[in-house]
Amino acid sequence: MQLLQQAGVASAPVLPCSEIVSDPHIEHRGFCEEIVHPVTGTQRYHGFPVKFSETPVRTRMPAPTLGQHNYYILTNVLGMKEEEIEQLVKEEIIGTMPKGWPYLAEGEDETAKDKKFLVADHGSGVTAALEKQKDIDAKENGSDKDA
Repeated sequence: MQLLQQAGVASAPVLPCSEIVSDPHIEHRGFCEEIVHPVTGTQRYHGFPVKFSETPVRTRMPAPTLGQHNYYILTNVLGMKEEEIEQLVKEEIIGTMPKGWPYLAEGEDETAKDKKFLVADHGSGVTAALEKQKDIDAKENGSDKDA
């Protein structure tokens, strides 16, 4: 790269994603931005590659969680009734947890994931389930955090 630059050729290193977010030049340019997601937490992502002097471009929101917008779309866009939506949830056609997701948050029963869908609560239960999975994994790997 330095030989190319010395010869007047515009060049830069091709970095893996993990190095891009910590590169000093990239950091100085404000290329990366932190996005808070209800499941994965705060992560640094690549921002918009071009900077405009008068129109800043930012990521407006994180990627949606599974089923996050189902209720809005089904009721407000498609005009479905509560009973129809409840039937889709019951038949596991729609929902907010991956099919076969075996982990529930503390104190939840099997219907909790359906209730979450209906009340549009998509973050806390999934986050608690992921924490529970981390604890299970830690115990299975012999690195129980409580030990």
